[in-house]
Amino acid sequence: MKTTRVNLPESAYAIPTYDEQKANANLIAAAPDLLDVLRVTECAVEQLCYGQDTANECWTTLSKIRDVIAKAEGQL
Repeated sequence: MKTTRVNLPESAYAIPTYDEQKANANLIAAAPDLLDVLRVTECAVEQLCYGQDTANECWTTLSKIRDVIAKAEGQL
């Protein structure tokens, strides 16, 4: 088999270390559970926000939660 060598600047592509690869794999494995918990949290925070002034920090938190859920679902 013939191989081709390409010289790239160091900053062009970094190969993750073993520890980084393991951490990434763990995060990917946990992602479905994290998303499920975030959906439950969204409902709980929404109930806490009910009746609160729209300037309340609760609404900001709820918005951030919804943004993260949308990002995880590929909507952002």
